[in-house]
Amino acid sequence: MTNPVLSAPHSANLSGPGSLRVGQATTWTFTLTNQGEQAIKLQHGACDVRFEVLDTSGKVVRANPTDTVCTMQLVITDVAPGETMDVQDIRWDGRDSAGKALPAGEYTIRAVFSGAGVRVMAEDFPVTIEN
Repeated sequence: MTNPVLSAPHSANLSGPGSLRVGQATTWTFTLTNQGEQAIKLQHGACDVRFEVLDTSGKVVRANPTDTVCTMQLVITDVAPGETMDVQDIRWDGRDSAGKALPAGEYTIRAVFSGAGVRVMAEDFPVTIEN
């Protein structure tokens, strides 16, 4: 069963570069902005933000990793009203799910936090793979 969407007023985004070169691991940060009047408190694991990469046709070319090594460490993210906090970083190197270099072009990173009994989807993030 999928966790329900976070009910507190919020926005979630990825921040980071708009382009990368294949083979250069690049990092984006999943951020959560509290748009309500009550604090948002998330208790989660170190790998609760998952992501996938889609090509311009919407086909998933890089699926969520299944071999990520995560710690059992509990992370607590408190976001006060009006604040934006970093939840977790994600890394991608411009390769597909099989580890093959993707061709230059436009792609979309889609990220979701699923932990602490709630789900939070980030806004889709466009990224360009350069030659």
